[in-house]
Amino acid sequence: MEQERYLRRVLRLLWVGLVLGGLWIGTTWALPLMLPFLLGAGGACLIEPLVRLFRQSFGIPRRWGAMLCTAGLVLLTAGSGALLLWRLCYEAIQLARQLPELLLQLDGIAQGINGWIEGLLTALPPQIQHDAQQIAQAIARQLLALPGWLGGAAAAGAVQWLSGLPEAGLFLFTVVLSLYFLSAGREGLAAAAATLPPGWQQRLAHWRQAIGRAVGSWLRAQGILALACFGWSAAGLLLLGVEPALLLAGLVALADALPVLGSGVVLIPWGGVALLLGQVPLCIGLLLLWGTITLNRSILEPRLVGRQVGLPPLFGLLSMYLGFRLSGLSGLILYPLGAAVAWQLWMGEQATGQLPDAQ
Repeated sequence: MEQERYLRRVLRLLWVGLVLGGLWIGTTWALPLMLPFLLGAGGACLIEPLVRLFRQSFGIPRRWGAMLCTAGLVLLTAGSGALLLWRLCYEAIQLARQLPELLLQLDGIAQGINGWIEGLLTALPPQIQHDAQQIAQAIARQLLALPGWLGGAAAAGAVQWLSGLPEAGLFLFTVVLSLYFLSAGREGLAAAAATLPPGWQQRLAHWRQAIGRAVGSWLRAQGILALACFGWSAAGLLLLGVEPALLLAGLVALADALPVLGSGVVLIPWGGVALLLGQVPLCIGLLLLWGTITLNRSILEPRLVGRQVGLPPLFGLLSMYLGFRLSGLSGLILYPLGAAVAWQLWMGEQATGQLPDAQ
């Protein structure tokens, strides 16, 4: 009896080690290579109900239905991207038109700051005035050099972005082709899977269901987080008197859903511009709103992921931390998702008696 209990513990440790090793290998090596095909598989699952509807209701062959749905999805995605790009360009043009007035306001603010610094330096004890003036002059030189540095960084970023266009084009082309081939060849893939031994077919069906449950639950958790961020943003912007509050709250929620960006990519620069314009209460309110959103997401995300997926909150938090430490920002998404899939597989295997029960 004691040996069986010891064996169960060893198997649990091996299972956890295999999951963590698989996640690390997957995010480090396999994911960059398989990402276009994974995106294509996700798109094929997305358009499958519509492809089936075309075939059953209108008698359209699967390959033609897959082609139409793929083209529609591509056009919808491209149109959404073009609309977003147009909005960004529009905002940039409006900012450029307001730039002369902004520069005049900045000049007044700079003069006020200069007078405040001179008064502060004059009030200092004589023995440290010289050192303080040197520090202030060094800071001023750095600030004066900041526009040139930003311009150089922007130029380097533009060159890097242009040099990456061919690779990005190949990536998108592979995504679209894999989406179409997986959708059009779905019946052939199903027929090939039907030739596998019955035990393998049951295992694959179980894995597919577990992955579907985990991914669906994770998406629901992210949707709830996005709605919570939208609610906090809308309430905060309405209290600050910002218009249009709902549209801007949607932009903040969209940025917050992306770990690479986060709500700070919108609220922090906005707060900086408000400070430069002399709108100190708005700046403070935006920064407080950013802190509130960040704190709430940090608290809610492990609990929501655990509740939706069935993963214990501690494991959800552990997967997020390990994901960030081992794989960076992408690990914040992939490790909790992988942990959710592993948990669903583990619980399903225990329910069928294929793994020893945890005691």
